[in-house]
Amino acid sequence: MELDRGAADDGTSQTTKKRKHGGLRLDADGKALGGRPNKVRAAAKTPGVVPILDFFERERKEGEERDRARLAAETVEADESKGMGSSDSSLSSDKSQDVEDEDVVAAVPRLGGNEEADDPVIKEEMLSLMEREFRKLSSSLAEQIKGVIANESQAAVAAVDEACNEAATKIEELQGLLSAQTQLEVLQSDKTATNRKGNVICLVCTENRACLVDGRQLRSKWLASGDGYPQDHNLVANWNAHLESHMHRLCDEADRERRANPIAIAAQKAQARRALVTKILLLAAAYGDIEKHSFRSFQRLLYFPHMLGVDVGDRCHSRKSRQEMSRIFAEHGREHFRQFLQAKNAVTGRLPHLGLSVDKETTI
Repeated sequence: MELDRGAADDGTSQTTKKRKHGGLRLDADGKALGGRPNKVRAAAKTPGVVPILDFFERERKEGEERDRARLAAETVEADESKGMGSSDSSLSSDKSQDVEDEDVVAAVPRLGGNEEADDPVIKEEMLSLMEREFRKLSSSLAEQIKGVIANESQAAVAAVDEACNEAATKIEELQGLLSAQTQLEVLQSDKTATNRKGNVICLVCTENRACLVDGRQLRSKWLASGDGYPQDHNLVANWNAHLESHMHRLCDEADRERRANPIAIAAQKAQARRALVTKILLLAAAYGDIEKHSFRSFQRLLYFPHMLGVDVGDRCHSRKSRQEMSRIFAEHGREHFRQFLQAKNAVTGRLPHLGLSVDKETTI
């Protein structure tokens, strides 16, 4: 049984043969075309979804409109407050700008017709107006370019200075790590000093001993509180080992941080001034002892250097201070005289010969 289903989509006539298992679509040659044609299904209608989406979309738009209105109101208030606080100079500049704008507006309508455009007066006014606008634009661009160049030059100079400081710091660190080869290099180093016994101590560790917490480090001979290391054949090896120790590196880092701090630099300058003033006062006291002046004349002795511009400080000018300086001189002399009497001669290995002649007993 054959049923004509009509023309296909491509214009060819198609027939369908009904069989036991169902109908099949065949072409003119009897080949199966496949299953039945698919039907276009309409979209499912959900009456409740669309109104809800419209509600949310409407709420979102109303919220955006309210935000825009609020921002516009705030902008108007800010402009009004700025306008109330403007100066007379700005008003005068605005008036001059308005006058120029009026001139421009007045000059523009003149160019409506060809006859007026050919007028030499109008051409001259337009050329002058264009020249003024070009000058304003060029001046503003020049100022902007100058500002950019100045900022870039300052940034470049700052970068170069920072690089130079870093290089200097690195060089100083490398020089500090150099090992000494002779005792003379150890003694000439700016990080060493000698105590009253002639032994060598480390200035860096002594000045920054506050950063040390280990008891063994605090009892080190390289500190001023210790005995120091004698100037023998083991001095170079001991100094090089100290430079590589954790104690010295810790104190060296603290010293660099202290030098980088401007407050610490100011404190160092104050300490240097105090040391210089103390030296001047001790020299004046020594001169008074040599000339056998009284303690009361110490202030008169300091008056003349002060009149000559010498910094003598503002303290330790009394006769009590002068007496204490004389006592320090006497103790220092006794200590050196005691060391001389107790030190053996390096050649003979004997104590020095001592002769004493006393006319009258005088306490030293």
